[in-house]
Amino acid sequence: MRTPLIAFGLGWILVWACVGLLLALQDGGFAGAMKAAADAGNLSIFWATFRAWKIRASTHAHVLNFSYFSIILGLLWPMIKLPRLVKNTAAVIFMIGVVVFSFASWQWAQLGMAFGDLTFVLMVIVALVGVILGRKDIAE
Repeated sequence: MRTPLIAFGLGWILVWACVGLLLALQDGGFAGAMKAAADAGNLSIFWATFRAWKIRASTHAHVLNFSYFSIILGLLWPMIKLPRLVKNTAAVIFMIGVVVFSFASWQWAQLGMAFGDLTFVLMVIVALVGVILGRKDIAE
């Protein structure tokens, strides 16, 4: 599972780096729309546009961080001393959660976002417990 976690992290970074390029291309459009709304005194359009931009920018940042964690997890994999079935199941659920979070967050679908966040937290707990249980190997 070490290689799939690292490959998933790198692949998802590539996908969301391309999304980041699209966001950069859209930056002027969002800024222009917000300026036009502000100049017209239309705060509802201003805040709706601002929120749409922040949702996409925040999703981009969170997904990249989940991807980095996937790579770190792959590197730590031998140090996580838990049964193979537990580790592998948690890792597969985590990767599914990252994908679900990515698309759910882009659309602000809170149930999908919560699922993705929960899989991340659970994977952190699994890794932490596994590393603590394997601490004798770390000291060597």
